[in-house]
Amino acid sequence: HVCRHFEHFVPSEVVGIRAGELRTQGLDVADELLVEMPGPWNGPVRVVRRDRESLHLVTLRGHMEAGQVQFRAHTDGDLLIFEIELWARAATRLVHVLYSHLRVAKEIQLNMWVRFCLSAVKISGGRLVDGVHIHTRRLSPPPRAARKR
Repeated sequence: HVCRHFEHFVPSEVVGIRAGELRTQGLDVADELLVEMPGPWNGPVRVVRRDRESLHLVTLRGHMEAGQVQFRAHTDGDLLIFEIELWARAATRLVHVLYSHLRVAKEIQLNMWVRFCLSAVKISGGRLVDGVHIHTRRLSPPPRAARKR
């Protein structure tokens, strides 16, 4: 359902999804989307993998982050588990300041992913069990000498 109706999972009052001509089965490998948000946040992404249980997107030039996001769904007994895993860094210094120091971009993104998860619950016809869990891990930057190379 995420691949066929991606736009139904994002908070439509602040996020728009623009896609080219999509196949009848929805998003597929090599398809590109533009996630439109207020301000300088528009984010072009490309589908790099799609299977029955997951959708994997990578960011393209012009996105506020450099990274990738994977949406996964699987069953665990009677439960349907829906996960979003994001690996990213700020694409520019300005985004780094807005995300890490002023936390503006971080709050926008957090709200979007929580709403995406809640939409998955609603569309599945199920009910949320134990809330939405968010785990953030920060990697230390490489030593200065390694960054110059």
